[in-house]
Amino acid sequence: MAHRCALAALCGALLGCSPGVEDDVGQIPPGSWLADPLQPLPDDFDDVGLYAEPGDPTSVPDRAVPYEPRWPLWSSGSEKHRHLVLPEGAVVDNSSEHWQFPPGTVFFKTFGYPRDGRFIPVETRVMHVEEDGGWGYEDYAWDAEGRSAQKLDITFSTEVTVQTDDGPLAHTIPARLECRECHESAPVFALGFESFQLGPAMDDLEASFSQPNAPAGDIDAGDPTTDAVLGLFVGQCTHCHNGSDGPASAFDLRPDVALANVIDVETESSAMAAGVRIIPGDPAGSIIFQAFSGETEDPEVGDMPPLGIDRRDAEAVELLRGWIAGL
Repeated sequence: MAHRCALAALCGALLGCSPGVEDDVGQIPPGSWLADPLQPLPDDFDDVGLYAEPGDPTSVPDRAVPYEPRWPLWSSGSEKHRHLVLPEGAVVDNSSEHWQFPPGTVFFKTFGYPRDGRFIPVETRVMHVEEDGGWGYEDYAWDAEGRSAQKLDITFSTEVTVQTDDGPLAHTIPARLECRECHESAPVFALGFESFQLGPAMDDLEASFSQPNAPAGDIDAGDPTTDAVLGLFVGQCTHCHNGSDGPASAFDLRPDVALANVIDVETESSAMAAGVRIIPGDPAGSIIFQAFSGETEDPEVGDMPPLGIDRRDAEAVELLRGWIAGL
């Protein structure tokens, strides 16, 4: 369907063969899933109506609003393209900490890697608000050339091998339960889409909110390295570790309390090995560093974050190592 829409628009623009076709450019394709997002998602991503050009995350309708968190979650080194599509005329109710999204709201996140000067999509995750206000989670896997995608059964995770400019890379598409554990522990279900993470970009997205001038806040611990580490915690950890009663919350790593909750503090969760979260001057002995870096033989040390670490964030590992060593 998206192919036909793109071809029709090209015909109208170049040949004038279909009066009025140019008016459809940037519109959600009629008959696509996005035209009625309370229906079940189709098997073929082409019928969703997000990309006019297959695999091109920039060829989206005008109502597909791109956004970027200030501290994005690491996902095996992949490049990510995020879009929000609200029902026409609707806004996000951000008048409280727990933002409310109207039925028919859709979040898309497409993961991919560079190859031969192209962005090659690997998966597109779709999170949408159903008619009863609940959230639905689906995932589409793209073919090797990033030209077509089919809906997956995400009862279990799926491991794929991606050909990139850096050679073949492993990429794991998570199971639905894994998605829910993280999203349902966050105050706002859409990870990275909340005032603190959006920051100044809230101004660019003001038409999407009931309270467009809500304060965003910032990190200012008085030291650039500490600020960077606290930002790392925001991006990688606080969707779960945020002081709430979510299923994976455990302890609080938000910037105003993170240092007090980790430095010289023993672990408490049954899901993590016994020890001290951060031992000043001793990265190797610090449980948080072990969990984040993977540099441990202890099977009781769980990975942090638990997903998106087929390839670790080497730069962030060194940031955390240097910061702990310098405490």
